[in-house]
Amino acid sequence: MNSSKFYSPHNNQPLEFGANINAGFIKEYKKFYLRPSLIIPIYQNLKGDKVFRENQNMNISKWFNGIGVSLKIGKYF
Repeated sequence: MNSSKFYSPHNNQPLEFGANINAGFIKEYKKFYLRPSLIIPIYQNLKGDKVFRENQNMNISKWFNGIGVSLKIGKYF
């Protein structure tokens, strides 16, 4: 068994992509701002990855699956 086998975390598969909507508001202060938002995934398309021993022809499509939150904090210069 070859113990020096190295797996690269990428392959030459077609481009994977996704689209999200960020809905939120901004609260401004004198020197900084807060921007909380809700992340709503619209579409995501993933392919199989040989690093995880998945079939490279596998295609995973998801519509409106999941939800997330984001908090951005910024400082004015």
